[in-house]
Amino acid sequence: MDTLNEFDLNTALDKWVKYNCSGEDLTPADVQEMRDHFLNTVNELKEKNLTEEEAFAVAKIRIGGAHDWGDEMKNINEDNFQLKKIVLLFSGIFMFILSYNLITSVNKLLLLGLNYYNGDVVANVEISKIYFNIIYLVAIFAIVTLYYLHKPMVWLLNKLSHNPKWLVHLLIFSALFIVLDRFLVPLVRKSLNDKLLTDTFFTTEKYFEYIFSFIIGIGFFIIYRKYRKENYINNI
Repeated sequence: MDTLNEFDLNTALDKWVKYNCSGEDLTPADVQEMRDHFLNTVNELKEKNLTEEEAFAVAKIRIGGAHDWGDEMKNINEDNFQLKKIVLLFSGIFMFILSYNLITSVNKLLLLGLNYYNGDVVANVEISKIYFNIIYLVAIFAIVTLYYLHKPMVWLLNKLSHNPKWLVHLLIFSALFIVLDRFLVPLVRKSLNDKLLTDTFFTTEKYFEYIFSFIIGIGFFIIYRKYRKENYINNI
């Protein structure tokens, strides 16, 4: 009979968490934090010669229930989420600018390098088109991967720092690659030395700007909606 009535801390804690932390205003990270806090409180009380069941009962009184801290947690989550949205928005913008200018800069450097070594500018301009097609495939593959293997994405967004200082680094690198890309334009024109080839090369880059923007935009929208749905962000 004693065995049947034996207190099990994990079971009792699971019931407490289910009852007090099941609201959609709490994120998975909040639930884990509350569980760890409760368990740490129980362990501290056990060090004062309380039994596990007694420590659990005292911890419940100390910590209280969702009616004691639910509204405060909701407000904190809402503030944190708004800050995360701002950081995520600007980081996304800077990452797009950085990646776009990095890709176009590499494209120009690739063309200049090929023209220097083989001099076949016609073939090299065609290689530029192949280069962009590969970028499209890589971008689509990355989006599909993040959609179906989204746990790393969720982990990254939950761990996203509230401190926006690191955005300054993204801004600096973005500016550097913008300058590099613009600096390479006259060198490319000089290397091609043919109006038709020059127009073909820069028209390909122009198409890349539209297609790449469309792919990234649609991908971000799809992944963001999936993240919102699975983490109750739409209810915050």
